[in-house]
Amino acid sequence: MTTKTLILGSGVTLRLSLTGLPRPEAPAQAAPPIIRKDRPQATAQSFLNKHRTRTGPYASTDAYGFTGMYQLVHDGYALLILASDGSDAPPTPDGTIWEHVSVSIRGEPNRTPSWRVMCAVKYWFWGNDAWIQQFHPPVDQYVNNHKGCLHLWRPANATFPTPPAWMVGIKEPTPA
Repeated sequence: MTTKTLILGSGVTLRLSLTGLPRPEAPAQAAPPIIRKDRPQATAQSFLNKHRTRTGPYASTDAYGFTGMYQLVHDGYALLILASDGSDAPPTPDGTIWEHVSVSIRGEPNRTPSWRVMCAVKYWFWGNDAWIQQFHPPVDQYVNNHKGCLHLWRPANATFPTPPAWMVGIKEPTPA
C-alpha cells in the first residue's frame, strides 16, 4: 500500500492510502463503436453495467447509477474507469455537485488515454449532447495521483458557459 500526503492549501492536508486495483475476473470485452447517435443513454448504462466491478474494494451494484468502477477494452486498451455521479461527495462551497470520471489504461501507468478513448468514455457516461470539461488548473493547484490518468467533469446541478461553435473551429458538412 502507498500513502500520499497532499497539501491542498489553507492548512488543509489530505492523506490518501492507495491500494492496487482488483484484477478483473475475466478478460474485458471490446467496447461498441465510439459514437452512435441512435443509441439511447439507457442502453449506454446497460452496457456500462456489464463492465461494472462487482467484487472487491471498488465493488458497486447497478443501483449506484453510474457511480462505480468499470473495466473494459476500447481501441485495444484495457481501461479502468472510476466514476461518480456526485452523490458520494459533499457539494463544493458554492453548492455545485460534480459528476466525474477518471480514466486510465490498465498496466500502463505512464500512458494517458487518447482523445478517441476520452470521447468514448464521455459518450458512455453522458451521451452525445452534454458539454463535459477537462480542467487545466493553475500550477500551484495541480494534484497528480496517477501520471497516466485523465479526468472528465460535469456540474450536475449547474450549467457552465460554453463557447459558440464558430470559436471552436470550422465545422465542415458531414459527408452523407
